[in-house]
Amino acid sequence: MMQALIAPAVLATLIGLWLAWLKRRERAEDRALTVRAEIQSAVNRALEGESLLAVQVEPASSFHRGRVVLSTPTGYEWLVHEAWNPVIDHAPKDYEVVLRHPA
Repeated sequence: MMQALIAPAVLATLIGLWLAWLKRRERAEDRALTVRAEIQSAVNRALEGESLLAVQVEPASSFHRGRVVLSTPTGYEWLVHEAWNPVIDHAPKDYEVVLRHPA
């Protein structure tokens, strides 16, 4: 009798944990999208329009902090200097800001 109850309980627990992990991941991705929108808007205002400065935001996970990645084509690095203050002002404190140099 007890064995018939243990298997469904273990299965229900595993499914519950998986769903909780998915929900947590979804919230992290939603936050990353919100952060990206805020930073992109601030960068566009600072540079007075769209530019070649790419803003990517990677959501935080259990293994690493969230990350704001800025990159430009070679020769346009000055865009990062122009937009640095708005990026830092809008980046959450628990996110790191990374500059990616073009290869």
